[in-house]
Amino acid sequence: MVTARCNYDILGVPRSATEAEIRSAYRRVALVTHPDKNPGDAGADARFQELQNAYSVLSDPHERAWYDDHREEILRGDDVLDGGDDGDDDGRGAWGNARARNVRLAAGRVSVWVDGGAAWCGG
Repeated sequence: MVTARCNYDILGVPRSATEAEIRSAYRRVALVTHPDKNPGDAGADARFQELQNAYSVLSDPHERAWYDDHREEILRGDDVLDGGDDGDDDGRGAWGNARARNVRLAAGRVSVWVDGGAAWCGG
C-alpha cells in the first residue's frame, strides 16, 4: 500500500497558499529533487514523481477542492472511492468512476477506468 503524504507538505506550502505560491514552491523543490540533480540516488525518481503528483493536484482548482474535501481520508489511507453500492458489483461504488483520476493524483495511486469501468488497473 502506498503511504500518502500531504500534498501541501510535499510542496512545503500552507493550505492557504495561492496559485502563485504553489507554482513557486513547485519550481523551487523541483530544482532540488529532480533526478538529474541527484545522480545515483535510487529514490530521486519516486520523490520527483510525488512532487509532480502533488503539484498536479494543487495547481488545478477543481482537483485541489476535491483533495481538500477528502484530505483526511486520503492521509488515513481510507478508500475515498467507496461511494456506496451501485449494484453492478464492480467494486467502484456509486461515484467511483467520476473520482478515479482525482484519487490517483491525490494519493499517488494508479486507477484507470476505461469506457465506464470496462477495464481497471489499480494499485
